[in-house]
Amino acid sequence: MNCTRFVGGGDWFAQGKIPEAAMSRKDTIAVFDEIREADISFINLEAPLTVRGVRAEKQNTLRADPRQIEDLLDCSLSIVSLANNHMLDYGIDGLKDTLAILEEKGIRQIGGGHTLQEARATQVLEGAGGKIGMMAFASTLPQGFAASVDRPGIAPIHVTSAFVVENPLAQEQPGTPPPILTMPLKMDVDATLAEVKKVKQEADFVITSAHWGVAGQDAIMDYEREVAHALIDEGCDMILGHHPHRLHGVEFYRNKPIFYSIGNFVFEPLPVSGNSPHLSFRGRMTAANVSGVMRREGVLVDARIRGATLERLTLLPVVLDTDGYPTMKRELADQFVSLLKDLSIGMNSEFEITSEGEVLVQAG
Repeated sequence: MNCTRFVGGGDWFAQGKIPEAAMSRKDTIAVFDEIREADISFINLEAPLTVRGVRAEKQNTLRADPRQIEDLLDCSLSIVSLANNHMLDYGIDGLKDTLAILEEKGIRQIGGGHTLQEARATQVLEGAGGKIGMMAFASTLPQGFAASVDRPGIAPIHVTSAFVVENPLAQEQPGTPPPILTMPLKMDVDATLAEVKKVKQEADFVITSAHWGVAGQDAIMDYEREVAHALIDEGCDMILGHHPHRLHGVEFYRNKPIFYSIGNFVFEPLPVSGNSPHLSFRGRMTAANVSGVMRREGVLVDARIRGATLERLTLLPVVLDTDGYPTMKRELADQFVSLLKDLSIGMNSEFEITSEGEVLVQAG
């Protein structure tokens, strides 16, 4: 049996079709060629493909011209996740338009649906090395975005936060923020685990896309590790995290990789018009400030999978240019290794540079 080459990218947002000038540059072509050459390729589609809908009352709202589907097709993308905090920025109409155009053009999706059952549904894709099952969820849930039995939306794992106010450090150093506890809703976790168990009976290898964490921060929340470990305990083989718009650490748990965030893949500057700066405390979540805390580094996850075995796992170093388009930067692999080592302390992972300028990832 040969290996299946799976290539996964991070958050993708462009307001319209990517300019030809950007797509024709050598270092950008190199990135998209890796996607094209994969047996199975994946990204998180961060914005609905629609010209309809009413803008949600939230701090930052995104949508993309439906003609952007041409870029997804040109890249030969196999499957995208819709489970994120922007997919209903233009309401149910925007989600429905996105579902319709993806189906029409033959690009599979996970994480979104007309009902909760559809949103949680898994997909099984076949490669030379066997069957790969995929599913997605989001814990970044603006009100009304989570699907329900009779409401379109995205697959949710709701999270409750609690603030520990009795903090002696705050007395010694006033202004120290209190510790924050995050607890996933058991009902949602159990329903997600049931999907993992079900797809594991159909597929050799299972990958989950998780939209979670806090944008612009390096910290990994308690609930992320709790949910990730539960997914792997139930049979998931790899987790790809998105949303913080920067790289996070890589953990190996029971010899299975958890990418808490693989950063951006395509991310144009956030649109200023149509947003709601009055909802942002002291301007912390305005378009300019959010763009300012995004890191330029991202990675393509390149996994060679044979049956239920992950034969080889590498990361391709990607840096976004000033317009938000990806460029391949193999010559910066040493900087990526240093960053990933710092972010992954205590996570049982090791990184080294290959002769091709890739980052080999292994359990420690």
